[in-house]
Amino acid sequence: MQTRGSYRVTLTASGKMFPVSSGIARAAQNASRTIIPMRTSVVSGPPKNRISFPEKVLAGAGIAVAMLGIPSYVLVNMKKYTASAE
Repeated sequence: MQTRGSYRVTLTASGKMFPVSSGIARAAQNASRTIIPMRTSVVSGPPKNRISFPEKVLAGAGIAVAMLGIPSYVLVNMKKYTASAE
């Protein structure tokens, strides 16, 4: 058994790594090397693309119609749904 960095690599009698162990060892090694740079900040600023007020109203109305359309239809036609089949 050999130690590389902070993890151990298990070798077989022939000196080769097991396939699963080598994959895990390679993933651990790559993860330790990966540094993701921060490109965002906590402070926000003005929007890059300003949305006009009429466009906001139109989007809000569309969402309201989409969310309330089917429940409103069912409430208006409740008598049809509750009528007994005679």
